[in-house]
Amino acid sequence: VTTRDGDAVLTGEELAADQTRPLLGKPTQCVGREAELGVLDTLLTSCIDDQEVTTAIVVGAPGIGKSRLRHEFLRRLKSRGVEGTLLLGHATTIGSGQPYSLISDAIRRLCGLRGGEQMSVQRERLQQRVSERLAEADRARVVGFLGEMCGIPFPLEHSQQLRIARSDARLMAKQITIALSDFLKAESAERPVLLVI
Repeated sequence: VTTRDGDAVLTGEELAADQTRPLLGKPTQCVGREAELGVLDTLLTSCIDDQEVTTAIVVGAPGIGKSRLRHEFLRRLKSRGVEGTLLLGHATTIGSGQPYSLISDAIRRLCGLRGGEQMSVQRERLQQRVSERLAEADRARVVGFLGEMCGIPFPLEHSQQLRIARSDARLMAKQITIALSDFLKAESAERPVLLVI
């Protein structure tokens, strides 16, 4: 919410991973989840120390507190000063059944894209953020294929491989997977990467 000429104007959705959890206007404590939080903390610590991929899947009935567990885990990491790249993807009914919808949402959020920006702005932000840690030889290819995955298509002259893959769905899927893998490897070589979907 911003102020224009003395009026409050809603300008967009807050994309922060750590929104407060108020009840009657006051933040609530997270209770009864120390065991799960301990397991997640141990997994993350061993992942960082051993430099290995680790996966945790939290399942439960609707309303059991999965989102609250995620919220509390991320809040605690932030308060402890754990540095890394957070990729936070949310499921939507619009993305239902679409391949890569969760990871593309996470990458769009990482790039600060809310969904209403002009295509040129989306391309620029994606290219700038994704290219930060990639080798120069890989940048155009990885950015082009991640753009396809995120619904931010680049012009055909951006990459020869992209031009070829647009006419072959299997090749496109394979190249997107390779580009995503290259991006995650480059990110995790510098700092831990936490993907939460």
